[in-house]
Amino acid sequence: YDLLRRIIIDRKKLKEKAKQDLNGKYSEAIKVVLIMGIINFEITFFISLLETLGLNAPSSSIFTSFSSLIVSALLELGNLSFYLKISRNKDTSYKELFSKTKLFMPYIAITVLTAVFVMLWSILFIIPGIIAAVGYSMVNYIIIDNPNMEAMEVLKQSKKLMNGHKWEFFCLQLSFIGWHLLAACTFGLLYFYVIPYINVTTANYYNYLKDNSENI
Repeated sequence: YDLLRRIIIDRKKLKEKAKQDLNGKYSEAIKVVLIMGIINFEITFFISLLETLGLNAPSSSIFTSFSSLIVSALLELGNLSFYLKISRNKDTSYKELFSKTKLFMPYIAITVLTAVFVMLWSILFIIPGIIAAVGYSMVNYIIIDNPNMEAMEVLKQSKKLMNGHKWEFFCLQLSFIGWHLLAACTFGLLYFYVIPYINVTTANYYNYLKDNSENI
């Protein structure tokens, strides 16, 4: 990568900004975490029910995986958009979860393409696969900001945006391990605080890269 364009990001400052961004907005964030949690629980319960009934044949697995993808396509971009708006100090509410359903097909196309490319890199070895996954980690934010961008272009822009920042981003996500452990000790209750905190920090990371890049 070009050293002259490298951005050194202070993780502590990103996290401090996330805490400030969430000040007074945690009530809505908790609603978002609760809704997403309930939906994910229902999907998991449905899959477990099929397995208990002995209906976990390959066709059933494909069906449940496809159903999960559809639910994710309907809500995940809205979920990230909620935290992205918080990071940009914009008014938002839990209703933002349902604001990006029109991007249903682009999300599926990008998700499938990302999975294919990561899988192809993983064939070489697991590390290239991880590197590829990190390189595509900004695709959902990019499509939120650029809803009319072609799927392949979204992946290309994510790779450019993450050029020289993959290890940095990996370390940022790794720095939340302690929070995950604490959340596990509270039977998941602490996630009502941790999930918004991580998501807004990640949104701030994207904002910083975007604002300091000529790629997008």
